[in-house]
Amino acid sequence: MKVDYFVITLDRVDGVFMAGEKLEGKVHLRVSSGITMKGIYLTIEGRGKSKWEVYQSDSSKTYKAKEIYIDDVRSLYSGGGAFVKLNAGTYTYPFSINLPTEIPSSFEGRKGHIRYMCRVEIEGKYKEAEQIEKTFTVIHPLDLNTIHTAKEPGCVQKEEMTEDCCCESGLVFIQLKTEKCGFVPGEQIRFTIECHNNTQNSIGNIVLELLQNVTYTGYSDSLFSSGQPKYYTKTTPIELYSSNNLVESRKFTSIKESVMLPAMPPSKLECCSIMSIEYELSLSIGHQPVSCSMFVTIGTIPLRENIVRGAIIRPGDPRTIAQSASSIVSPSHIHPPYPDAPPSYEECVFGRMVTSEDKNSPSHNALKYTPSYPMLNSAGQSQAVTVQPSTSNQETMAYP
Repeated sequence: MKVDYFVITLDRVDGVFMAGEKLEGKVHLRVSSGITMKGIYLTIEGRGKSKWEVYQSDSSKTYKAKEIYIDDVRSLYSGGGAFVKLNAGTYTYPFSINLPTEIPSSFEGRKGHIRYMCRVEIEGKYKEAEQIEKTFTVIHPLDLNTIHTAKEPGCVQKEEMTEDCCCESGLVFIQLKTEKCGFVPGEQIRFTIECHNNTQNSIGNIVLELLQNVTYTGYSDSLFSSGQPKYYTKTTPIELYSSNNLVESRKFTSIKESVMLPAMPPSKLECCSIMSIEYELSLSIGHQPVSCSMFVTIGTIPLRENIVRGAIIRPGDPRTIAQSASSIVSPSHIHPPYPDAPPSYEECVFGRMVTSEDKNSPSHNALKYTPSYPMLNSAGQSQAVTVQPSTSNQETMAYP
């Protein structure tokens, strides 16, 4: 089968679609000589998979699960069951499909993933089928305005007795405070770190991390399995802020800073029953760290009182900012309460997580894919993810 050019293009260049939106694109085909085939078929597929292994002595158990969110097969060109001849030339086949509203956001993890893909296959007469794939990202909206804890201030603290190399001990008290507990990527997280160092030595190494806790659900493939689900939680940290400034002995230090939240999938992974995501802000101080953490929610629709410009919903999306993410209205009834501008989209800060299944996959396209997520764009342009910590907002006083 002589195919010179075979490509899928999506009408949306960034390849990001909201659940419930229309997915539109085209298949471009050029053949230099006529080919005989059964037809050209398009598959729109969305699947979730989890898989991990547990090793015990000389044996191992595999736990896995899968879900299907979309499995839509359509004919772009066929002879109704008979072989047909496609003459030499250039062809374009448009397609359109309404994505379901109750599907989860795209996600890539170490032990599982949620992926959406367009696949086109030319089923030939004698040779193996010609096949191409195109991945795209789906965002299931998570509206922070529907989560009561998102608006509440965050505060967590820890007091711990520490001991140095000379066996001298003392109390270290740390506290982390935030203005609220709900954020969207691209938004500034404003925080205050306080430390009472009531020891004989200075302490440093102040680190604030965001922890992504992904819980996978799977079932044993053993014949003797009880059939009950098993769970595996994988924690991936990303450093948001760090400082090597010392908190001197018998001193109190207060640091007020802000950092921008990079692109990442929303909390919960709604509409997926085999994976879930929680996020924590974790503070640690000292080389033998005293640490504390608190849960936060990462959404896709920001709190209304914090929106100035650049809603996280595209203009014309069937969801309004004022309604719950699960409420659907006709686009003709949309009256955005805020100045609206398209968000920017950036690849997930955690990057592409290559699983063992990927390594054995014949599809090279899947290995190159990293989902993109919406970034709040209050200035009308993308903002840099890297934030340099400043010492200008650090206060130190003697500890009584």
